[in-house]
Amino acid sequence: AVVSTQSTGNSDGQYQMNRNVETIFGSLSWVELAPESPAPSSRVGHSLTFIEGNLYLFGGKTEFCASNEFYKYHATANTWTRLRSKGPSPPRLFHHSTVSHDRKLFVFGGSLISQFSLWVFDFDVWE
Repeated sequence: AVVSTQSTGNSDGQYQMNRNVETIFGSLSWVELAPESPAPSSRVGHSLTFIEGNLYLFGGKTEFCASNEFYKYHATANTWTRLRSKGPSPPRLFHHSTVSHDRKLFVFGGSLISQFSLWVFDFDVWE
């Protein structure tokens, strides 16, 4: 099964509630998940990256401002955890790109950046 997060704004600029859904390939249907912990606030322009069975959400624009919040969705436990860096973090970003490689998460560009910006989060150092 593939787990994904959906969080969108409507044409009036109002944010919809977070929806966690699971694709079940056998029946080709969607099932809404109810995480055991509070989910991140609704946002647009965030990134969601799948790494070793978990989803990592970074940044995005909430109802009020851009964010640099970093969350992990534990797919098997159906829980969200906010991750906090022990050092510097990327600035508040939305419409950025992320990619994972060798247990590292790279964050590139995004709105609110006036210059080249590339950050890396190394899971081997963090854990």
